Amino acid sequence: MRLPLRRQKAGAAPGLTGPWGLYRQAIRDYRANWMTLFGIVLVVTIPVSILSTWVVSPTEDSALSTYVTVLQLVLNNALAFAVVRLMRGDPTTVKRAYYYGSIGFVRVVLLWILLALMMLPAVLGMLILAYGVVVPGTALSAMERGLMIGLAAILSMPTVYLLARSAWGIFPIFESAVGPLEAVSASWRITKGQVTAAIGRLLALVLYVLATVALPVVGLTFAMQQPGLNALGVLLQVIVSGTILPLSYLYMYRFYRELRREP
Repeated sequence: MRLPLRRQKAGAAPGLTGPWGLYRQAIRDYRANWMTLFGIVLVVTIPVSILSTWVVSPTEDSALSTYVTVLQLVLNNALAFAVVRLMRGDPTTVKRAYYYGSIGFVRVVLLWILLALMMLPAVLGMLILAYGVVVPGTALSAMERGLMIGLAAILSMPTVYLLARSAWGIFPIFESAVGPLEAVSASWRITKGQVTAAIGRLLALVLYVLATVALPVVGLTFAMQQPGLNALGVLLQVIVSGTILPLSYLYMYRFYRELRREP
């Protein structure tokens, strides 16, 4: 069903929920719909984890790496569709999420390409940082290293700004069946005057995710290094993916709706 895109008036959106409040709301939303959301993740993470652990590592097989990448895109489409429908009071199923989520596959891929292009300045900054500062043996003075770090930070700023304006474009694709350019345009409209808030919410989400997965990742790293604990490693990977991915989409969609002045 195609939903109309509402144009937003410029100006501050009153009553924006803080990052922690958004995360708590996302947790409540996840608890209310965890079976559907976790089931969507299981469809992809279980076969990928089994293949990666007991068959061949994706880093050693380019075909498997491509297969895993496509599956991850399909998974993200299904999650985005499910979150939009569930948060609008439209119960959905795992099967329905993958079916209708896949319909928007090409549009989402094109959106990800646009977002990847926006990341080029930051990538250039990271390359400067890596080859000029991190790589051992570089004959640079402390001042030169400081200048390179500053240059890398400056180059990253456009990427942060562009992503904060454009990252919400995935939701219009599944709300209104729009194309990638129109989705990015809609994202820019709702973030006009709210760039600082959008950047803050995205950075906070990264911190919350890191804090949430810190202990499981340590356990996963240990388990994957022990031949007899591979099954435990796969289980931890599935649990982390089945929790963090849905929480992230729920968090972002909550803020997206606030930017659109929706209850």
